[in-house]
Amino acid sequence: MRGFKIRRFRRSRFKRSKFKKSKFKESKFKKSKFNRSSFNRSRFRGGRFRGGRFKYSIFEECWLIYR
Repeated sequence: MRGFKIRRFRRSRFKRSKFKKSKFKESKFKKSKFNRSSFNRSRFRGGRFRGGRFKYSIFEECWLIYR
């Protein structure tokens, strides 16, 4: 199930509307350091989507809350 979720979110590429509708509704991620440019940078660069491990603590924290 988790693999399916990861694939689905990769296809949607976290568009802003889908991002708002998803379970990421914690206010912690809406503001502060979770702005869009840094999120886009950290999303694909050696993250889990490429088969590697997460190198970015923000993203890892985000997935832990999302699961």
